Amino acid sequence: MSLDWTPNDRIIALACHQPGTRGNYSIRLDPLVTTKNTLSTRTSLPIGGNRPLGFTSSAAKAQGKLAAATASVLELRGQTITLAQQPGYAWTVAQQIGEPRRELPEPSPDLQAVAAVVGQEFGADFPLVGLLKRGVGVHHAGLPDEIRALTEYLMESGELDHLVSTTTIAQGVNFPVANVVMASHQFPYGEDMPAQDFWNLAGRAGRIEQGQVGVVALAASDRAKETKLRSFVGRKVADLNSTLIDMVRIAMAQYGELNLHQLSYQPTWSSFVQFLAHTYRQIGDHAEFANEVEQILRGTLGFQSLRSSQPSWAAQLTQGVREYSERITGKPLSLVDSTGFSWESVSSALRRLSEARISAQVWDQSLYEGSPRPLAGLVGVMLEVPELRENLVPIIEDHQDRTGDFISRVIQDWVNGASIPTLAAQYFKKERDTDLVAVTKCCQRLFKMAPTVAWGLSALQSMTLGEDFERMSDARRRELRNFPSYAFYGVANEREISMRLLGVPRSASPLIADAILGGSTTSLREARSRLAAQGEATWSRALGSVGSSYYRVWRILDGVN
Repeated sequence: MSLDWTPNDRIIALACHQPGTRGNYSIRLDPLVTTKNTLSTRTSLPIGGNRPLGFTSSAAKAQGKLAAATASVLELRGQTITLAQQPGYAWTVAQQIGEPRRELPEPSPDLQAVAAVVGQEFGADFPLVGLLKRGVGVHHAGLPDEIRALTEYLMESGELDHLVSTTTIAQGVNFPVANVVMASHQFPYGEDMPAQDFWNLAGRAGRIEQGQVGVVALAASDRAKETKLRSFVGRKVADLNSTLIDMVRIAMAQYGELNLHQLSYQPTWSSFVQFLAHTYRQIGDHAEFANEVEQILRGTLGFQSLRSSQPSWAAQLTQGVREYSERITGKPLSLVDSTGFSWESVSSALRRLSEARISAQVWDQSLYEGSPRPLAGLVGVMLEVPELRENLVPIIEDHQDRTGDFISRVIQDWVNGASIPTLAAQYFKKERDTDLVAVTKCCQRLFKMAPTVAWGLSALQSMTLGEDFERMSDARRRELRNFPSYAFYGVANEREISMRLLGVPRSASPLIADAILGGSTTSLREARSRLAAQGEATWSRALGSVGSSYYRVWRILDGVN
């Protein structure tokens, strides 16, 4: 490909299937948008040779295979991020890119360590192990946060040639590359990517420090797809609408009015009414709040635009806020701040706690050992809180868990050290699922479930303990604060929480905590000091042959490397 460019140039193009003879094919780029006038892009650009990745012409018409073939051709220009719609597709595309590649002849110590740790965590035959050795990383919600962070590090440090990610999770990948290939322009469930997200992803290519043209290629397997993608890119050039305007427009279309009490059960409106409750609490006077409603709203995103474009809607929103303030007058709004819930959710949760006869005594028993019923009772309350329920809906639907029993059993095993492959096999593997599908599903569910349950436990502590919490001893308060952390980090004692906070991988935390801290509980600062003072030999004594790999991985995660 020959282009006239200056730094930070970027071209957005369709990657089109170009059929040949006898089952052959090639790929051409049809430019759509460029960022500078220095690019000459009036004609299509043929790229690559014959039959990239060895696919036949008919096979390469599939979106995923066309994207994989495009990525393999563009790799000669530099690092490539390829985006798929969901984790299962990302695994397939990554394996298609990686299969014909040879293992890297001289992998760095960092890459070798990451591959060894992945093999230890998931098994030597886990696909990511072989892909990493071939210079291909995978990054999606079906992998633990630590593995994603390590993959980002390897990509950013130039150890990997390819990163295959999902369209949703790629928003967190924040480093420049030469090429971005999109197998899909949609999020899961067929939702077109919003303009802000599209340009955020496109911005990964063609940054000024790259020193070369950035290519953003959207795979278009046929004429119908070409037409659809041309329209999509054209729409994304337009500016974003204000979030508040969209919220009001949708609410007016659905209900014909702006009743904030009714709307508060929707996640976007829940955040808005939490803002109102927080502001109301700060002002502390109902009459003053009511008089300053418009001034308060001017500080929210889009109110000025709403008042200019739809003055009647702006007036209804103002009145709706006044009516909402009357409803929350006299309520214990400190719980809105301490829980992160709307007042409606707080009120509903308090009622459910009372109905279930859950009181402060629930924290006197172990939630993570023995019968799962106490924890299940708390999770059952969480399932009625909209802010929490949203993250748990897929689990509820998949496992028909209306009471919290399934979630509580998973969390108990997670806290008590069960590995992800073990959890996947026991709780998430269906009859025809492969181990890879089960592990991916387990990670997707678990890493929504664990932080949500942790948030819920912290909120329910605020509701059940109230002011009694401040009258407790420091040791008891620390013990109670650890309950949510156990669920979040998947560990069973305070020493292991310290290790997790300091970047030690979960599976290594128990043995490293024993080696570094023994049986004592220390401050986080002291734990950090002791951990930093130990070298690779300590990790090898504690963990055996993989100790050196875990030590190097810890240094990466903790920012030492």
